[in-house]
Amino acid sequence: VILFGTDRFASVAFMKNTQNAFKNLFIKSYDGTTPFSIFNKHDLIEAIAYTNETYYNLMEISIGKFRYAGFVEKNPSPILICLKQYQYANGNMSRGIDQDAATTEDCVEMYSKSILSFKLHQNGFFDSVVSIHLKFNLSVIFWNGLKLRHVPECFEMQNNIVFDNSHHDGQLRINLEMSEDILNCPEKFVILGEDNKIVQDLLITFDILVILICTLSCLLCIRSLVKSMMLAEAAQKYFATYKSENLTKWDVLELINKWFAVIVISDLLSIIGSVYKIRVDERDIRFYNICSVLLGLGVVLVWIGILRFFTYLKSFNILLIALRYAAPNLMRFMFCAMFIFTGFTLCGWIVMGPYHAKFQTFLSTAEGLFSLLNGDDIYATFLFMSPLNSSVWVFSKIYLYTFVSLFIYIVLSTFISIVGDTYERLKDWGRMPPTRIEVFIMGRSTSGNSNEAFTPTCSRCIRAYSVAGHDLVMNLTNESLETLSSRRLSVVSASIE
Repeated sequence: VILFGTDRFASVAFMKNTQNAFKNLFIKSYDGTTPFSIFNKHDLIEAIAYTNETYYNLMEISIGKFRYAGFVEKNPSPILICLKQYQYANGNMSRGIDQDAATTEDCVEMYSKSILSFKLHQNGFFDSVVSIHLKFNLSVIFWNGLKLRHVPECFEMQNNIVFDNSHHDGQLRINLEMSEDILNCPEKFVILGEDNKIVQDLLITFDILVILICTLSCLLCIRSLVKSMMLAEAAQKYFATYKSENLTKWDVLELINKWFAVIVISDLLSIIGSVYKIRVDERDIRFYNICSVLLGLGVVLVWIGILRFFTYLKSFNILLIALRYAAPNLMRFMFCAMFIFTGFTLCGWIVMGPYHAKFQTFLSTAEGLFSLLNGDDIYATFLFMSPLNSSVWVFSKIYLYTFVSLFIYIVLSTFISIVGDTYERLKDWGRMPPTRIEVFIMGRSTSGNSNEAFTPTCSRCIRAYSVAGHDLVMNLTNESLETLSSRRLSVVSASIE
């Protein structure tokens, strides 16, 4: 996974840097600002001519390992220039633009800047133009430092310089879009060493070994899950027949080891991700993104699964139990808070969107408000509000003060206190009150509330719950969740038999 992550980072960085190099090479006077725009016809003609001239002189100008499509060094294919525009009503320019009709796109090969100059000066030309595109392909080589295992890769970059006039606001926004396809490198550029072939074969062999181990682990965990489900079903029948009691869904879930489910999901993600990784190692870059997502999620679940071993340690176990018992209350609290947050997000987007960069879209508004919860750029959010509209400016101050006060000082504090309260109770009690299954395992009656078999170890807890019977808790206090689960399964199985 580490090797894959390193390669993925290097590949993405190469594509990003190459795109930035193309922007500086082919866009005239590009300064890196977003959006980069031009405002008159003369600048547009010069920008198109500059791109065309740079394209034909690329070999002399560029310091990068760039070639024309197919690694051609001379006589490249001409740039394709495309016009995307609205149709005129009945095909007559004097009748106006039919914006309800679909746009049309016409493309021609460009040999000189004069191909568009006569159209640019026609009256009403820019009224119908949605965008102008300059399309051309270039071939590049990704050397990656010529390190062992890093085989040079060749790509064909499909470049599209877009002059965007869709807003019709007097400026053409310029951007270079790029996509890539992998190519077989010409032998004159790449000589693959024997060491690289050996390392590649070893990596593929290791991927296959990972798939086999994860498959075996997945099958064993599925087998254990099926047995625990059968046990839960048998326990339901036992309690209904011999105890005249119906187990709740939470009692049934208690008999199922949730760690096995985590391992199964992790193994499945690792298996599928490893299959995609083999395809990537065989130079199929289409699966780079999906492979990284699958392996990343698999790694997260693997490390979460390691927590199960900490349940054997008392000091760590109490932290895990606190999170476990606080989770239902946390989920309910977050569900309610989500509606308040969504309301603030919609309000901020609708009112302040035109005046503040952080509120221009619904998604950016949600991200900006979530950043405020963590204390990020609070002052900048207040400062960058445009004062052009005084009423909106005043509203923004009230809005932001209200949001910060409500969520940071009330909602967030309450969220933290839920976990803290559960942890403090666990420290006072020694553990949470035993469940019906735990009471049954310890040989106590399961009729009524299971708290009847539980006695807290502090006077505050005794006054709060007014319960008796202390020996069961003392027996359970030092037992981990994993140990208790093993005992629970064996005892209930014996009872059913």
